[in-house]
Amino acid sequence: MNVDTSTLKRSGLSLLLLIAGCGFFVSTMGSSYADLGGAFSPVFFPRIILVAWIVLAFLSCVADTVGAHDEKSTRWLPVAIVSLALFAYIKFMPALGFFITSVAFCAIVLLATGQRRPLDVL
Repeated sequence: MNVDTSTLKRSGLSLLLLIAGCGFFVSTMGSSYADLGGAFSPVFFPRIILVAWIVLAFLSCVADTVGAHDEKSTRWLPVAIVSLALFAYIKFMPALGFFITSVAFCAIVLLATGQRRPLDVL
């Protein structure tokens, strides 16, 4: 199986998002809160979002490695924007909360990766 280096470079962003999502999900495992049951725990909603994040990042990795692309050069600007957005996401989550920072992060990722249709961004 012959995989060119441009395919590996293209899937770098997807791999970064997959690793970040898995890291965030693992970080929720050590959280201890009042014993209110699984559905009432403060980490229940973030875990649902993170599972969706991990699944979508995995599918993106698969699509990047399986699909044929015409693009010959790697675009590093989206990778840099998403990386900075990820650091801002981690920094501002304790102050602004999970929902607000997650919505902002997702909108930035969609815009950085080329999604411009308003319905997709919403």
